[in-house]
Amino acid sequence: MGEPPAMADGDDPVVVTGFEATRARKLTPGEKEANRVLAAGRAPVKRDFVIAALPPSFNSAH
Repeated sequence: MGEPPAMADGDDPVVVTGFEATRARKLTPGEKEANRVLAAGRAPVKRDFVIAALPPSFNSAH
């Protein structure tokens, strides 16, 4: 059958998840840094979703 056709960059969606530690396996410094980078990119986007999900009465000034 051969190899599948080459796809251009950005054609396939990618889900990037962080590294998880267990009691038996701690994260390496590189894995910790990768988690920090992912969290920094995720934080600004997540805030918008949280605000949008709140009821309108919660967003009004008190």
